[in-house]
Amino acid sequence: MKKIFFRPTIIMILIAASTFAQPDSTSQDANNIKRFRFKYTLSDGVDLIADMYYPDPLKKHPAIFIRTPYNKKQHSSLGEFLAKHGYVVVIQDVRGTGQSKGSFIPFANEIRNGMEMLGWIEGQDWFNGQIGMWGGSYLSYCAAVLACQNPPSLKSVFSISGGYNLEKSILPGGAFHLMINAAWFHFSKSQQDTSLKKINVNDLMNTVPLENAFEKMNAELPSQWLIYFTVKNIEVSVKKCIELRGKILVPLKTISGYGGYCVIQDPAGPVSALFEPK
Repeated sequence: MKKIFFRPTIIMILIAASTFAQPDSTSQDANNIKRFRFKYTLSDGVDLIADMYYPDPLKKHPAIFIRTPYNKKQHSSLGEFLAKHGYVVVIQDVRGTGQSKGSFIPFANEIRNGMEMLGWIEGQDWFNGQIGMWGGSYLSYCAAVLACQNPPSLKSVFSISGGYNLEKSILPGGAFHLMINAAWFHFSKSQQDTSLKKINVNDLMNTVPLENAFEKMNAELPSQWLIYFTVKNIEVSVKKCIELRGKILVPLKTISGYGGYCVIQDPAGPVSALFEPK
């Protein structure tokens, strides 16, 4: 097993400019930690916005890469903390969320977009050749699907309650999981529109047909989501995830119940898990 570059103390605490990257703003705190906000333009022309936290002066450092649909600002304290311990931390709003442009279609673009951004990190002068990824839930999915590509620079993934098997969360037994996905849509949308937090999620989940639920939220029907969430498209996504089974060589640390452990799908590389099966 290859040595994982994460320091044990950092892991325990985690538990409790290129052609395409253009600066937006820079700030600095009293501990000589800088935040650099920049725009990365994907190969299809869509702009993604990220914050980079780093120790100043900037020398050779390992990177921690986080992708989120829930607004990168939520992880600003984590970015600053890790930068103080010698990491360059890149936290990116995924496509169509936060400040990033484009449309957010769950799960559809995370491999392609994430690999492009990984390539940007690999090309930076400050990069020492080692990347780690961290996250829970959808953030964990973003990390796991990149781990399945086994990029040489990705040395470890710290996964909390996540994986890449969509079948259990979207189409268990072939039926659309309304309870999880209606609530998730409400949560993700309310990160940008705080008025939606007034909606009672239990009432939302009891509202069928689903289009009536969005009327309750005074929100437009997310047509791209519903198109993507058709059985045909979801079956394609589930198939892609199943094809990834056993392909993860990247060392994983996973925190989850038994179900979360299972969705890793028998990785080829080493796994360390809390609450793993005996």
